[in-house]
Amino acid sequence: MRRNLGQKVERVGISINISADLFDAFLKCPTKCWLRAAGESGLGNAYAEWVKSQTVLYRATQVERLLSKTPNAELTISPALENFKAGKWQIVIGKVIRAQLNSCILESELQAVERVPPISRGRPAHIIPIRFVFKNKLCNDDKLLLAFDAFALSVAMDREVNHGTIRYGDNHTTLRVKVATLTRKVQALVEQVVKLLSSQAPPELVLNRHCPECEFQPLCRKKALAQDELTLISGLTRLERKKLNDKGIFTVKQLSYTFLPRRRPKSLRYKPEKYHPSLKALAMREKRIYIVGNPVLKIDGTPVYLDVESLPDRDFYYLIGLRIGVGKSVVQHSLWADEPGDEAKIYAQFLDILSRLDSPLLIHYGSFEKHFFEQMGKRYGNTVQSTFELAREKLGQDRRESGGPWRSKNRPPEIYLRKRSKQERFMGYRRDVHRGTICTSSASGSGRGEKRAAGGPGVWAGA
Repeated sequence: MRRNLGQKVERVGISINISADLFDAFLKCPTKCWLRAAGESGLGNAYAEWVKSQTVLYRATQVERLLSKTPNAELTISPALENFKAGKWQIVIGKVIRAQLNSCILESELQAVERVPPISRGRPAHIIPIRFVFKNKLCNDDKLLLAFDAFALSVAMDREVNHGTIRYGDNHTTLRVKVATLTRKVQALVEQVVKLLSSQAPPELVLNRHCPECEFQPLCRKKALAQDELTLISGLTRLERKKLNDKGIFTVKQLSYTFLPRRRPKSLRYKPEKYHPSLKALAMREKRIYIVGNPVLKIDGTPVYLDVESLPDRDFYYLIGLRIGVGKSVVQHSLWADEPGDEAKIYAQFLDILSRLDSPLLIHYGSFEKHFFEQMGKRYGNTVQSTFELAREKLGQDRRESGGPWRSKNRPPEIYLRKRSKQERFMGYRRDVHRGTICTSSASGSGRGEKRAAGGPGVWAGA
């Protein structure tokens, strides 16, 4: 029978078993660690299942590569701990370690362990745990998991384990990690896990960036919506939530009543409006869009709405989406790259499309596309700015040949970056990843929305 999220878990008088899986879950989210320890089954997550399958497949591939390079006489599959300490092996595969540490038991399945013979007599051999990670870019959690393996191994063998190895990525890159420098941090995290699992109450529910990848996301979000938790407002930090709780504000509804629009001084007219969590809460409560100030979008030239998608761990941009306004109609382009070798091709197509437009003006959200421009310029030489300059020279030449005047509206285009514009700044947005659009409810007037400083920078908050 499934337990509810808030149900108490009885652990009095029982040693707490901390596995590498629970340690990994705690690094992502304490609530996820609590639910897994309580035996809660998630409602499923396609991405989480994909990551799990890729991890198993990559581990099997790397183990096979490791076995092919190791003589059979120096290979051991999950030996006993006594043989593990005194054996003359070189590689161990799939060894499960259980070590008693105070009131808890550390458990980890070592994916592989390498034994390096000592340089001189009288010294012990070096024991090096190995982890396999299918991603092309490592994060700090990967190193901490390796350090957890090394810590459990050192406790079980009663000897120091100073180094570990991570093999990762499509190129089978090897990274040597000095796990001894991470031992104190791992010990502190283990103590936090013990404290969490020894408690009779679940941890504070906090929605974070890991939620879209977690199998418990539907369960946690349902509970947060039912209790109208402040964690639903993504812009609030833990310290800000604590300050609001000290003031007696615990729900989004309570926070929404604290927003008071104020007339801004003329000296601050052109400065960006600060983020108002209370305004976001008001928009969520009434399911409306509220605007502070008077946003003005000045678009001179041909608007080109841009969206780029990539695989971050591979530095591979596989899609460039363009939506070009032509009068009252629009033209849409989707440039796909099936493999990294096609990236240069779609980037060249993108520049070719821009070069054929009259005063193109790129409109995109955030700094991701700006980083894309910088990376493409470094990789392939041609930049968006150089394409704009060539378009300007060609347009000027056509004007001179036709005898037409050079007007100011034909000036070189600029990259229009919404997020950092002084004329407007968005807050409280919610993006639909599947459709690539901004999801908001219909805007309508409100007494609060009408009280704004004339000519001030625009800020909107949507549900």
